[in-house]
Amino acid sequence: VGTLSANQGVDVSAEVSGIVAKISFESGQTVTAGEILVQLDAAAELAELRSLQAQHELARLDYDRARGLSRNTAVSQAELDRDRTVLESLSAQTDEQKALMAQTTIRAPFTGVLGIREVNVGQYLSPGSPIVTLQNLNPIFANFTLPERYLQDLEVGHSVTLKVAAYGDKAFTGRLTAISPKVEEKTRNVPLQATLENTELELRPGMFARIAVAIGEDRQVLTLPRTAISPHPYGDSVFVIEETSGNQIVKIRQVVVGQLKGNRVEVISGLSPGEQVVATGQLKLRSEQR
Repeated sequence: VGTLSANQGVDVSAEVSGIVAKISFESGQTVTAGEILVQLDAAAELAELRSLQAQHELARLDYDRARGLSRNTAVSQAELDRDRTVLESLSAQTDEQKALMAQTTIRAPFTGVLGIREVNVGQYLSPGSPIVTLQNLNPIFANFTLPERYLQDLEVGHSVTLKVAAYGDKAFTGRLTAISPKVEEKTRNVPLQATLENTELELRPGMFARIAVAIGEDRQVLTLPRTAISPHPYGDSVFVIEETSGNQIVKIRQVVVGQLKGNRVEVISGLSPGEQVVATGQLKLRSEQR
């Protein structure tokens, strides 16, 4: 058993405090990376930025003037260095204020589907306040574990089949894409992750899933319906149908069976491909009966 998780998923939140001035999305909407979701009131930050830009411009003029005078030794090197330091400090403060201004515009960090909106216009947000969940659903991950005894048989790329309660017997297929380098000490299980295409967005993060991993390689086997096998204390047997002088005769034959899959059972030895056997009603038969 396992749990589905998004390819990418975050709860979008505010980096700085402020009042919500505008909401630019609807619950359940699909958005692209960089799209604006919420705009906070940035009037105070904008005023501070303008003040710093004015101070920066004045400091630049002072430095340019001092640099011109220093050629005629009218200004000392110490005064020139002081003016340059003031200019660089104000430049850094201006860049910091611009970054703070950018944080008042909250954008989608990646393309995905939004959840239910958790804020309203006029609401005060503090840093870390949740706004909406954003999930990238295609492809989607399935996280699960297997006992450590299967570790040597597991390889990235193995086929994975998944079923969820929401879709009954419908199977979704994917590939094993990650094997944890560490075995869990408490359970002795190996954490695994499979990746599945989810173009129809049927699978959702948090779903409970039943997962099967195809271990090993495909091989051709001889199979029979389970009802064709007659169990006995001395071993399993089948009734083989043979043609003799135009008549059909059934003969009992011992077989060795292997793995089961659904209503089919693998026959390891005792039969050859193409032979006919009785599938049901063996209780009414005896060997050599026509």
